[in-house]
Parts: sequence; structure tokens; C-alpha cells
Amino acid sequence: MKRRNSIMNTEDKIHAKKVLKNLFIGSQVDGLQFGISPGAIKIHFTNFHDSVDYDGQLYINIESKWCLFNKPQKSYPLNEDEFEVYSEKEEYVR
Repeated sequence: MKRRNSIMNTEDKIHAKKVLKNLFIGSQVDGLQFGISPGAIKIHFTNFHDSVDYDGQLYINIESKWCLFNKPQKSYPLNEDEFEVYSEKEEYVR
């Protein structure tokens, strides 16, 4: 079930942070996979120094809006509702 615009409870957030740190510390971004929908964006990671086999590729699936900034910002959006909305044509120009 997809929870959109909801806040994770504290216990789940602590557990998620521990899991992600265990899996991804020491790993490097090894690729990006873009699909035709926002839910089809994956960032692939590989740990070249750890011999642990996780039975597959480590990746984070991005299901919410995101963007890359050209330079550091004074403040960053707190959630996806704070991102500017562009038409498809405007997105290609940017």
C-alpha cells in the first residue's frame, strides 16, 4: 500500500534508518534506472569492498517527486508538495 504525503512514525523511522545504514554504508551509486512513471526511478548501489551477497542488486526505489539542484539552496523543500510544477515541455528545457 502506497502512503503518500504521510509522516512515518518514530519507531518505523528509527528501524528504517538502521536498515538503510547497514545496507548502504560503504556502497557507491552504481547506476540510475528511469522508467516512464515517477514510481519507476531506481538508484542502484554496489559495495565494492564488502563481500556480502545480498542475493541481488541493492537499490532505492523513488516514488515521490525529486529534483537535482544546480547549486546549494538556502532551504530545501520539506516534501514533494513544495516543488515547483512544470509542464512536460518546460521540464525538457530545464
